[in-house]
Amino acid sequence: ARIIALTDRHQPAAIAPLFGRRHRPLGWRDARRRDHQLQRLSSLAGSSGVSVGQRQGHRTLHAHGRRRADLCVRGERSGLLHADLEGRDGLSGKGLLRGLELVWLRDRLQAYLVQVQGSAQLQMTDGSTLSVGYAGHTNYAYVSLGRELVNAGKFRLEELSLPVLIQYFQQNPADMDVYIPRNNRFVFFEETTGTPATGSLGVPVTAERSIATDKSLMPPGALAFIQTLIPESDARGTLVPQPASRYVLDQDTGGAIRGAGRVDLFMGTGTLAGDRAGLINATGQLYYLLLKE
Repeated sequence: ARIIALTDRHQPAAIAPLFGRRHRPLGWRDARRRDHQLQRLSSLAGSSGVSVGQRQGHRTLHAHGRRRADLCVRGERSGLLHADLEGRDGLSGKGLLRGLELVWLRDRLQAYLVQVQGSAQLQMTDGSTLSVGYAGHTNYAYVSLGRELVNAGKFRLEELSLPVLIQYFQQNPADMDVYIPRNNRFVFFEETTGTPATGSLGVPVTAERSIATDKSLMPPGALAFIQTLIPESDARGTLVPQPASRYVLDQDTGGAIRGAGRVDLFMGTGTLAGDRAGLINATGQLYYLLLKE
């Protein structure tokens, strides 16, 4: 899916912003410490063992757009404790984050997907590329858009995939304003100067070898062995789930991954990686390799 990013929200198609900063504004650290709802992901030691649960996939998104002239806000940004970032105030442009927009997107669903993925490559209209990555988040619980549609009776859980989700909102665009604001977890971005996506260890993640788990439960940076189904192209070029077993490193960030039974597998960058990631919705086994005492 293509993301169209524009510089001015008043242009007819520009309706969904990505918020963030080009340079760290004055007082950012103090504001983050004072307002505990805005924080970086931290690595917390947790329990280990075997986890049997659902697998998801993600990749770095690509987009097209144009740069804002002024992305840096001077002064301290406070009052985010109970900010309405994705609801009525956000839609009307009256929210507390007004002025922190990196780009405006034509598709509100794509803005949501970039927040879930945590990074994106924006192909600007002047030919340059703007890379954005995770910079912080509000500390509300993540609400799955797909799960909300399942609960509303739009799909059965086994029918859900990213292509199905995109097709639904293409056919029912008004529902974006109904379901997307239910997720109060809001992600902020910063320019990454084209550097590869990094995970919870602060080092680049590797396609099909980096996973994200709930770091309050699982050991960050641990080596693991995963068994699940991953889409692969058959002789006709159709993506078909195939059994896969491989070693992986628990080094990725996943703000939407909560609980012992959830794992996110980084699939890489590009269209094919996106197609494969969007079809991953399988169960499997995850084994951590630990030294004997």
